[in-house]
Amino acid sequence: MKRSKISQHLKMHSRRTGRTAQLLLVVALAVSSLVLVPATASAVPTKGAQKVSLTTRGITGTETFALHVGETEVLAGTASTEWSTFSTTLSVMATGKVVVAFTNDGVIDGKDRGLEVESLAIGDVVLPANDPAVYSEGAFTPLSGCSPGFVQSTLLACGGMFVFGSLNEAGALDAAIDPHGNQRFLPVGGPADIDVVARGHFGGELFEVKVGETVVGTASATRFWRTYRFTRPDDLEGEISVIFTSDFASDVADANLDVDYVETNGQLFEAEEALSTGTYVAGEGCVTGLHLSSTLHCNGGFFFGDVVPRSTRADSRR
Repeated sequence: MKRSKISQHLKMHSRRTGRTAQLLLVVALAVSSLVLVPATASAVPTKGAQKVSLTTRGITGTETFALHVGETEVLAGTASTEWSTFSTTLSVMATGKVVVAFTNDGVIDGKDRGLEVESLAIGDVVLPANDPAVYSEGAFTPLSGCSPGFVQSTLLACGGMFVFGSLNEAGALDAAIDPHGNQRFLPVGGPADIDVVARGHFGGELFEVKVGETVVGTASATRFWRTYRFTRPDDLEGEISVIFTSDFASDVADANLDVDYVETNGQLFEAEEALSTGTYVAGEGCVTGLHLSSTLHCNGGFFFGDVVPRSTRADSRR
């Protein structure tokens, strides 16, 4: 991302100074709340100690950062305004969540601090900060500001952190899930309570999944088709819906949410067959109806009908 573009983005987001201690506390609490589970495809394990490298730069050249593996700080430094790579060697015993925290957000000499992270490398595995598998809090996008999620941004503009996954005992990097239990890459096996296949036109489109009037989960869509998995209580019944909540349009961006299908408990619901309250119709605008479309252009939702209880299994997927 060019620096001039970063500056424009940062001007869109105003913040107060003197919040470093508060942000550090938020980061610590958020890191402790994240749960990590084995992903479908982990990085190939490497025996012995591994080199870890972080490529980063700062908006003002005064930004400080810390890299944690589990509860141990393994690397810290100050980012210059040029891309620089910081490296260290991990102990063979290093395991746990791999987190890059931006530790001194604020304003200096009238300039707003921001930390850009290009990538993190562990052994031979290189993971870009804007990879769909990286969870963040404090990462900035023009569409959703600094909302937490898998937002595919390289810029921490509001303090916060990137969570690259978890280093397991075999030396492999497992993918992260967010505090709501949503994961970009799903684990192997286990029943899927609700699977939603969706993508955003711009990246960062926010949506929620409801059963009846109960929100069972929220997510931030990437620009690529992904399966988002949510859990619903055993006794929760009612109409299942996917609600687009962050419609946005400007000269350079138009946020829309595509939904392919929703599957739960053996039932498959196609978006083209659902009642829509957010699909644009030429000459009419976003009106309620059966529009044979998989796109939500406005804040609104797809309503798929009632789901059966979890104890009742459909015989087959249609």
